[in-house]
Amino acid sequence: GVVTTDAAYIATSAFAGNRTITKVVANNVTSVGPYAFAGCMGLKTVQMDSLKEVGDFAFADTGLTAIPNTENLEKIGKYAFANTQATSVTVADNTQVGDYAFAINTKLKTVVIGNNVTLGEAAFYCPIETEGLLYNVENESEEDDDLDAYQPYTYEAKDEAGNVVKSYTYYKFNYLYGTYSSLLSVTVGNNVTLGQYSFWGNAKLTNLTFGEGTVIGDSAFYNATALAQVDLSKVKSVGAQAFSGWALNDYWLDEKGNVNYALDRHYVDGQEMYSRYVYSEMAPCFEEAIMTSVEAFEKDGKTVPAIGEGAFAYNEQLKKVVIGGSVTEIKNDTFTACLALSDVNLHDNIVKIGDYAFYNTLIEEADLTSVDYVGEYAFSRTALKEVGLKAGSEMAEGAFAYCEDLATIENLGEVSIIGVGAFRNTAITQVTLTGTTYLGDFAFGYSKLTSVTFGDKLVEVGENPFFGCAIETYAKTKNVEFGGEVIGEETAFDYDISATVKVIGGVLYQIVPNGGLELVSYPMASKATSYVVEDGTIRISARAFAGSALRDVTLSAQLKAIGDKAFYECKDLSVVIFKGYTAPALEEEYDTSIISLEYMAMTGNLLGYEGLGISPFYMWNATSSPNNYYFGANFVNYIGKLENKLTMVKPANGKNYDTFIFSQYFNTVVAGNNATIAVTDNVIALIAQLPAAASVRLTDEEKISEARK
Repeated sequence: GVVTTDAAYIATSAFAGNRTITKVVANNVTSVGPYAFAGCMGLKTVQMDSLKEVGDFAFADTGLTAIPNTENLEKIGKYAFANTQATSVTVADNTQVGDYAFAINTKLKTVVIGNNVTLGEAAFYCPIETEGLLYNVENESEEDDDLDAYQPYTYEAKDEAGNVVKSYTYYKFNYLYGTYSSLLSVTVGNNVTLGQYSFWGNAKLTNLTFGEGTVIGDSAFYNATALAQVDLSKVKSVGAQAFSGWALNDYWLDEKGNVNYALDRHYVDGQEMYSRYVYSEMAPCFEEAIMTSVEAFEKDGKTVPAIGEGAFAYNEQLKKVVIGGSVTEIKNDTFTACLALSDVNLHDNIVKIGDYAFYNTLIEEADLTSVDYVGEYAFSRTALKEVGLKAGSEMAEGAFAYCEDLATIENLGEVSIIGVGAFRNTAITQVTLTGTTYLGDFAFGYSKLTSVTFGDKLVEVGENPFFGCAIETYAKTKNVEFGGEVIGEETAFDYDISATVKVIGGVLYQIVPNGGLELVSYPMASKATSYVVEDGTIRISARAFAGSALRDVTLSAQLKAIGDKAFYECKDLSVVIFKGYTAPALEEEYDTSIISLEYMAMTGNLLGYEGLGISPFYMWNATSSPNNYYFGANFVNYIGKLENKLTMVKPANGKNYDTFIFSQYFNTVVAGNNATIAVTDNVIALIAQLPAAASVRLTDEEKISEARK
């Protein structure tokens, strides 16, 4: 049971698997080979005063209650002390520690790391169990371990006034149930490099201290959910997701006892709505991150960022962040869902902000006048009220979407590129787009905009950028001059914004690349009840007329396509006049609003919701995935949810107006004049090219012969 030796070296696998050994005394040993004592489950005590090097798996899966003297250790191999019974670890200065060297030491409570130490990947990793999923919790016996995996709490669904309409019992994962680690305290010396996942899963860690120049690897303290305080002021860099954690879905039981993901519920006009799934985070809970010393640096030919992607994601207690002056970029997801974050110093050296960087935070003001690029949903759903932007900068998709208090935006009109939904659902009321070259789909959708003025740089426009905005017209006011003096003003309903974008009759159009016009945006607040689409229009943009007061509309003969929800919520619309020989295609897109499960086209029941009975499938144009719900909504409302069907006036000789989808929108069809067919349109075009009769020459014979044919 006891091994005593004067040997200087213990070779590979020398005692591996020997379960009778309880103690080893080998004070001359300087090196222990790989697997030397691996699997010696009875081995509890090792005395090796001269030890300098420990090989891979050397003491893995043993009963060690204390790590051998580490004062002289220079190298610790992979998994060297993994899965032991040790309660404390001290790593000497300058030691190289291998991957998983102390992993799954569930009794470990204290770790002290010396100066100039390098920790390998997952050096102190400890797993967290999440297998205890919630299934019919109310029917489980007390002996069932899964009963403790989730904690019940009351969720209140409220109306617009904040009144509780209905309460639900939700369940969230109890992280203590699945936490195996006992680690409470970690002290890190100077110039230490912590490898990725180095302390992953140590969810009970409460005391953490860093020395000067610490490099924190990716996911180093992931799921350290009990960590309530940490000083990062001496840290050199913070890796991706270093202080983040799991966002685990909460659950609820429906009336039939079925387990479902919990939904964020609220009531609008008496109707229950859902906006997102509800989840609980396992990220740390400290309130400040003071990172004045962080900087990017080169290592092994690669750039290590000062602060990595998602470094503090889902830290719901984080309130204040101080970023060092050398930082030039805030990476993707860095502070996403930091619900309490309100104080951040976005200094002048920051030129790029990544996707979702500050998504769903409490930031109210942001000076971004030095920032060239604001990433997708970077500030979406924040508490922003004021923001300053840089002239010529780019706002990516959803950059400030759903910032419902954002009313003041300095230099907005000088932004070069405004991406899809970049300022959707904001409080901005007017904008002059003097420097904008591109406007993305629904860029200002459902914002408070009532007026917009265009500059001459706008060259391309996406799907109706002003969807849901109370704009009366896109006409502009211009000066009237006489004798070199301004004598008044007049309204111009027709003008060119640029070579490709124009306003016709107060409606926004653009020229499409292959010729013809696209109607981009009809002013929703216009009081007109009748409208004739401009001849030559080949497409109507998605949501182009949505919410307007129109009662009848005449579509151009050249129209090829009507965009998704083009006439959605046009509640007064009763007559649509089609002039084209072939019916236009009705476009649509994936509609995330169907998370409410209210307009499901299928027959039968899904998750307690009755379908609309249109089709035995989840949708009338069912795809292979039951999670994609497509519901046509080109005219007035969703298919299967139409209160008043429309009257169609179509050419008597028109084709493809009798399809199933058209029949869902129109229950009355009236035959109008015959439409010209393609051959006729060809002849008309040829005739238009002929010279005037008075100037016909022999050289025109070929043109005339072609037209005659």
